Amino acid sequence: MGNERIRLITRGDDCGSSKSANRGILEAYKEGILKNTSVMAVCPALEDAAELLAGERELCF
Repeated sequence: MGNERIRLITRGDDCGSSKSANRGILEAYKEGILKNTSVMAVCPALEDAAELLAGERELCF
């Protein structure tokens, strides 16, 4: 095996689906667990997600 590194890619799904999902995604991002998320644009918490995550420049949507 040598110097091989294991890499894990994480993604926060369903941003915008609920306020709790939005907050979970923000928390996971701030803890360094994820760097990207999918956005559900027709869901009830889309505006909450936009307001909550607007300043997070390194989070990829």
